[in-house]
Amino acid sequence: GHNSIWGRVYDPSRISASLNAEGGGLGAKTGLYMVEDGIRRLTPTECERLQGFKDGWTEGCSDTQRYRMLGNAVTTNVIEDIGALF
Repeated sequence: GHNSIWGRVYDPSRISASLNAEGGGLGAKTGLYMVEDGIRRLTPTECERLQGFKDGWTEGCSDTQRYRMLGNAVTTNVIEDIGALF
């Protein structure tokens, strides 16, 4: 489907799926990850770090809004690297 895990982009070391601001259902925004104790989703703080923002950058909003903002954001270090080319 449109929002299936098969459409997500992984980094070369396969650490994290790309963040996604769309979709519904369990784990749709950040994906679900297998850990030793079971399955969990990324926290808003972990999403902030993946996007290159400081911890707490989206504080003051609901988790739903935080996930939306972070899923719609452009990764800051990528933009800085692209800008350095020009």
